[in-house]
Amino acid sequence: MSVVLTKTEIIGGNVDGSVRTYDMRLSREMSDNLGQPVNCISISNDGNCVLAGCLDSTLRLLDRTTGVLLQVYKGHISKVVWITGVNQGIGEALAKQFASLGAKLILSDRTEAEMVRLKSELKGKYAPEHVRVFRFALSSSSIEVWLRDVVAAAVTHFRD
Repeated sequence: MSVVLTKTEIIGGNVDGSVRTYDMRLSREMSDNLGQPVNCISISNDGNCVLAGCLDSTLRLLDRTTGVLLQVYKGHISKVVWITGVNQGIGEALAKQFASLGAKLILSDRTEAEMVRLKSELKGKYAPEHVRVFRFALSSSSIEVWLRDVVAAAVTHFRD
């Protein structure tokens, strides 16, 4: 089971395939059934979506208001995934889910200490050994050079 707390809700991803939201103010429960055991959930930064990592190696994005399945992400095993904004929320949840699915990761954010912390927490076939961390270069004059350097380093590091 995975649990996320908001100011007024408890959201749980469950092995029975459900994502349940308990509204503590209204004493109300809402449930969406994904049909696959859920091992990880996260809420989008705007609070409108829930991302659920399922045991069938998929990530499922749900609209929190309607429960509509917006997107299913599959086929991430043994791939290189570059995730930006990994210090919290969906970025951190994606990093953990992709690592658990066997992906090699590139993590980018503004805070290097948070990326190093996350890298040490990752578990998977290639984690944390095959996880690269790159702090964002925020000046507009150097962003193109930074992107080129990160891609070159990733190609070299993940050559196989």
